[in-house]
Amino acid sequence: MRMSLCCLTAAGLAVACAGAEDPARDSSLRDIGRAHTARFYAGDLDPLWARMTGELAEEVRSLEGLAEFLAEVSEIAGREVEVIEERTFRADGVGYYLRTASFDKLDVHVQWGFAEDRAIVDFFVRPVETAVEVEYRTITRLRLPF
Repeated sequence: MRMSLCCLTAAGLAVACAGAEDPARDSSLRDIGRAHTARFYAGDLDPLWARMTGELAEEVRSLEGLAEFLAEVSEIAGREVEVIEERTFRADGVGYYLRTASFDKLDVHVQWGFAEDRAIVDFFVRPVETAVEVEYRTITRLRLPF
């Protein structure tokens, strides 16, 4: 099974990132997100697969599918070198942990989404999109109509 680097997502990145409602809950999301990320990197996939639910589990298909995805991430991005930013937010009843990290070959976002019972409902690893600089130059002479 061949998956793209960003395919493991059930809900995708939320359009709007809401602020943390509860500092303790925010800290808990951060701790769980860090732990799951460390497990993923280390190849300790059994506990992660066991917590995946719904569309995400269907998309991953199996523990072997998750292992293939880890191998693909490692091949495309390399190993994590530095954490650039971590944040948590809530959207549509899901708590999210989003980590931006520098890898050997490129920068990536790692995101986990958790239901209230801490089941994994969303997960992706995707390259950070770089901004493209656009220079605009007016070609037509502009004049006021009066």
